[in-house]
Amino acid sequence: MKSSRPFSKSKKKKRWTLKLSDHFSKRDFVCRCGKCNQLVKVSLGLVGGLEWLREKLGQRITILKGYMCADAVDQHRSLRRNFYHMGVAAQIKLETGNQFYELVKTALSIPEFKGIGLHIESQVLHLDTRKSPERLIWIEKNDEVTPIAEADIDSYFTIQSQPIS
Repeated sequence: MKSSRPFSKSKKKKRWTLKLSDHFSKRDFVCRCGKCNQLVKVSLGLVGGLEWLREKLGQRITILKGYMCADAVDQHRSLRRNFYHMGVAAQIKLETGNQFYELVKTALSIPEFKGIGLHIESQVLHLDTRKSPERLIWIEKNDEVTPIAEADIDSYFTIQSQPIS
């Protein structure tokens, strides 16, 4: 059976999607303040780095914090540049929560991540793709931020990936 238009190609309509990559969508990064109608702004460089991290780990990553609107930033009284508001930062955790050391070491192997913050007690990792020639690494404990060198990270972990007291 011949078509009435022999040379026409059927075009599928492109549907609007929330998907940013194979494993992440805009929903993962929305502001969770409850006031801004779930705004979202996210760098595709950050999404690419997180996708690479997920691929290397072979595990699902949960995004705890992504974009933060201006009101949410004001509530946290952040005096420094807020990389969450700029859309270049995320706070993440592995779904299987006992492999934090592996998460940290793998994140360190990805050059796109220029800011890496470790919350060892809660096993949460801050990652950002700030525009910086040097990587900044820090540990947050009891609301104190302590810069550390990449070479010193191992001293904060035991074999079981638990903090050293």
